[in-house]
Amino acid sequence: MPNYKFFDHTADIGVEISGRTKKELFANAAGAMFDVLIEKNESKSKSDEDTKRQQKKVSVDGADVEDLLINFLREILYLFTARAGWSNTA
Repeated sequence: MPNYKFFDHTADIGVEISGRTKKELFANAAGAMFDVLIEKNESKSKSDEDTKRQQKKVSVDGADVEDLLINFLREILYLFTARAGWSNTA
């Protein structure tokens, strides 16, 4: 069961994330972001090779916890889009 829930918001998406530790909070935030980006049933159609989890060490800085979380999400989004070959050009 995810440790986050989506709610209506005037901005793009509202999400409330919980975690017992900072590490768990950041992991749940990443999970929420990827649930928005990737449809759940999309992974069922991919081969086992494509759906294997990968680990990568990510290092970011921030002025406070909120800034650190934003920079963390930006970095993993960058890594994800670069690996997927997405670009801003159509």
